[in-house]
Amino acid sequence: MKKYILLLLLAFGSSFCMAQNMPNFNRWYRFPNTLSTFYYSVLAKNNAYYTAGWTLKRTAVGNSTRFMGEIAKIDLNGDPIWHTIIGNDSTEVPFVCSKIIEYQGLIFAGGGYFDIPNNLLTAYVAAFDTLNGQLVWDKKVRTCNTGSNITSISATNDQLLILANCFIENSSCLHLLELDSNKDSINSFYKELFRQNIYAPSSDVVVTTNNELFIAAKSNNRNIAPDWFENTILIAVDTSLNEIRSQTIPLRLALDGVYGTKIQKCKNSNDIFVVAAEVPNPRYPDEFSPYVFKVDSSFNLMWRTRLRGDWRSDLFTANAIIEHDDESLTVFGTNGFAGHNERCGFIAKLTKTGAVLWMRGIHYDNLLYTTQTIANAARTADNGFIICGDVLSDNTGNIQSGWLMKIDSFGCVLPNCHLATEEALETKQPAMLLYPNPATTHINIHIALPEGVEITPAYMDLIDNKGRVLETNKLPMQDMNYEFYLYNYVPGNYFIRIRQGNKQATKQFVKVRG
Repeated sequence: MKKYILLLLLAFGSSFCMAQNMPNFNRWYRFPNTLSTFYYSVLAKNNAYYTAGWTLKRTAVGNSTRFMGEIAKIDLNGDPIWHTIIGNDSTEVPFVCSKIIEYQGLIFAGGGYFDIPNNLLTAYVAAFDTLNGQLVWDKKVRTCNTGSNITSISATNDQLLILANCFIENSSCLHLLELDSNKDSINSFYKELFRQNIYAPSSDVVVTTNNELFIAAKSNNRNIAPDWFENTILIAVDTSLNEIRSQTIPLRLALDGVYGTKIQKCKNSNDIFVVAAEVPNPRYPDEFSPYVFKVDSSFNLMWRTRLRGDWRSDLFTANAIIEHDDESLTVFGTNGFAGHNERCGFIAKLTKTGAVLWMRGIHYDNLLYTTQTIANAARTADNGFIICGDVLSDNTGNIQSGWLMKIDSFGCVLPNCHLATEEALETKQPAMLLYPNPATTHINIHIALPEGVEITPAYMDLIDNKGRVLETNKLPMQDMNYEFYLYNYVPGNYFIRIRQGNKQATKQFVKVRG
């Protein structure tokens, strides 16, 4: 127990004692007339959160639907301040989805502008006023003749950097553009990655302290049939966007493990962290795991850590990585469950050398028949995090809803949920926290499973006051935050029981009328 507390102090540093004065919440968003929403990127400011993605909107033209870009501003309690849909009901649809940043007092978002008659995707960047979400200016940027999509936006030296992927038959390409204050292109960098590709590359870019640009990209290569291979490519360019050096890191990959590559510059050096492609376990081809690795400024590998879930058939992705002042890391992603289509979010805490301290699942809704994805995360002013993605479940009518969750530095929506983890370690029994109690429509549950015990499946039971088991859900074998809905149950006394092998924990709660 003392060893565990010491690890926590080392991992979180001063944030352990910092007051968490920003409210935590988890909430989905689908605004009127929108049928489906997915949030790809999130930005945390002291007085609000911004998120960008896409929405499926029913139009006035023939009762049809259109994918359109969406930008939303959310207050610190999770309530919408404004949201802006970019697009129209006729032929053209901006698909704003990749990344948002604050630059010169505006919110910038980038993605692709899809011209339906010509079936052509063009890189598209737009600037929005922070007060009311009004479009200030936008620009289509033709990066290649066959279609392109912005994957990352950065800023340096009063210029805007746009990283786009080109969709070219039989090859995939990167295009880095630098725009001045007049939105004109100053410099550009173009690199063909591979030939005989099916998918365009996924990529990200960061600016180092000496103004070099580091690009991390990946692309599926089918040169070596019949297997699929994914390569992570690291590229350094100077301030004039001339390539300085590059490094290719080959990773064998199965067909359905195509996910993005993220890059994060270290706080105290020009070293970088990269969340690499998923790779399968050679012994279990259906088990996928992402790698987090650190390289120095010359792209020499310093360490590499494999993250994986508790089920062999997991589809397990990592989509964001954040470094802390003590050089520890928090990684965010999505975890799948064996034998089902449902997924939940996850958080992993790593030391500065890549050792995994703990992992925790985050689930918004009832476990069965639910898909939840974490697409991106940002650090908040109180050392917590705001994370975004989507939720798909029966409670949302089998339609995706954009999703934001504010958690503290321990990954808790419930205050002090890490104390339940300590209780589980101390007693070698499952532990949990319930909130609110009494409950009306739902109850939040934090579940902590003990470490250092035999690995057996864990289950959660809902029990009425007569001892009857009303519902049973299988749990991933890791800590998790979980929201359980009570719409189908009458007011009264209930119990939540967690079982793992011959160990269990039970807590009572009361449902009251709303």
